[in-house]
Amino acid sequence: MVDYTFGVSDGTRLNNLHDLARALEFMSEHTYKSHVNETKNDFSGWVHEVLGIEGLAVELKDARNQFEAEILVLEHILRIAKQRANQGHD
Repeated sequence: MVDYTFGVSDGTRLNNLHDLARALEFMSEHTYKSHVNETKNDFSGWVHEVLGIEGLAVELKDARNQFEAEILVLEHILRIAKQRANQGHD
């Protein structure tokens, strides 16, 4: 069985974008920087390779800090929710 879970260095397990947004809100700066630095962005890689969301992955790669990354994830979740709501009115 394939495991799509992301294991954060502090022991937190992420299964979806909601988990990622919440983790970004509460994780320490040290934990964030263990996954994101000048040479890598583990969250961007997971979003692209595992969740298949290329646009958000690119945005996360360009995020300047943890707070901006959290906002990008929340905005993406909101866009998806709005699209789903609009589909219900067609």
